[in-house]
Amino acid sequence: MGKYKIEKGKIIEQFKALSNPLRLTILLELVNKEYYISELSKKIKLSQPLTQIYLKQLEVAGLVESKLLIDKGNQVFKRLYKVTDFNLVVNKKTIKELFSEVKS
Repeated sequence: MGKYKIEKGKIIEQFKALSNPLRLTILLELVNKEYYISELSKKIKLSQPLTQIYLKQLEVAGLVESKLLIDKGNQVFKRLYKVTDFNLVVNKKTIKELFSEVKS
């Protein structure tokens, strides 16, 4: 049996992002509605800085996307987050593609 190394890719980032219950909670909320960080952090009772960190991780994984909008009333920029139309498939083929044999 040879040594194997994991090939880095989007699916690894998706697994990491989905491995945390709070990030899953955020994803579930975003499935139902688009949110600004301030609204989302209040809804899930999590600090804005931590919510922002988790949203960034979900965005890097391709599970969430955002757009920068201007709040004309307050003259500030706000980032609106929503779930992407991702398709995560895990099967034998996917697992095999994740690993590549290391030649000694």
